[in-house]
Amino acid sequence: MNAVGYFFDNARRLGQKRTIGDQNRAFLDFCSSQGYEVAGTFVDTEGDSDLPGFHQMIAHLQRADRGFTVVVVDSLGALGADLGRSAMRLLTIENTGARVVSAHNGAEVAKELVDAWADHGED
Repeated sequence: MNAVGYFFDNARRLGQKRTIGDQNRAFLDFCSSQGYEVAGTFVDTEGDSDLPGFHQMIAHLQRADRGFTVVVVDSLGALGADLGRSAMRLLTIENTGARVVSAHNGAEVAKELVDAWADHGED
């Protein structure tokens, strides 16, 4: 099984900014512990308003020869600075047939999004 990592520079996880290096280490550790083969990594930074790394990853995921691929992110924060952007990017990825999981616990990021949205509604 293949895994691709998607990293966003200074994405937040539990309120802390995470460097691309931090995110990459978590991705590689996850792949090693779960037996996934690294198929690639895609990176965007705060200055990349058009998200070239994200679009390259989507093009990769749409390839017929990609096989079973899971997308691994450091946290929901890697998908967007707010819940709306995170939801749109998550749905875009899942529309390719790929699952999106957290590097830290292997949980589906969709559940993390629903939980965050529910918590946000309580404010």
